[in-house]
Amino acid sequence: MCLLLAIDDATGTVMRAEFAGSEGLMPVSAFRVGYALDSGLPSGIYLDRFSTYSMNHADAKDNPDTLTQFRRALMELRVEPVLARSPQDKGRVERVFRTLQDRLVKEMRLHGISSAAEANRFLKGTFLPDFNERFSVPATLPGDAHRKLTAAERGELPYTLCRREDRKVRNDFTLSYRNAWIQLLPTPRLAVRPRETAEVHEMPGGRLEVRIRGKDTLFKVLDGHPPARRVRPVPATTLVPRRTFLNP
Repeated sequence: MCLLLAIDDATGTVMRAEFAGSEGLMPVSAFRVGYALDSGLPSGIYLDRFSTYSMNHADAKDNPDTLTQFRRALMELRVEPVLARSPQDKGRVERVFRTLQDRLVKEMRLHGISSAAEANRFLKGTFLPDFNERFSVPATLPGDAHRKLTAAERGELPYTLCRREDRKVRNDFTLSYRNAWIQLLPTPRLAVRPRETAEVHEMPGGRLEVRIRGKDTLFKVLDGHPPARRVRPVPATTLVPRRTFLNP
């Protein structure tokens, strides 16, 4: 398991901590969605140079337009990423990790915790409130630099912090995504045209959403490759639920 953690650089307060299976795009996106819904969007985030945050091969480093999916999301959310160049650049959070690798592990053992779900409940309800009360300090300047989200921004947040890729709609109203074929279905108040661009959003957990011109589109994932002949969208009477999961 991997411990994802966000700490306020002004006070040393651990704002959010959560165990996840990895530090990949999906766990980090889910973590940041939860953070923003609880606290708002920070003005900037210190990050290391892990592949989720930074394209590390030489060609990407020389191209300022090359962004990871997470960096693309931060840009759209107007959150400044600051990439640390050494452990000292992230000294406060690195010191907290060293402390938690000792103190938190022992606390969980004493409480008989052996699963991520139990650990996350313990972190949120017991450990972090006590830890912050004991070790956080007052900020030099008062105030909160987080930008609170409007109701509309809260609804759009998961569509930004996700894996998002553009696909062209084929003449048979299908599109391909990660070795899968998606059949678009008739959607009320949305006229879909061949060759236009559809946005495929892969959410944490594997759920897919397809948007065209900013509108959610009804669809289904096909079992195999679509037939070669031109296929018109299926009648509305055979619609399936829009929320569909991509097979792992």
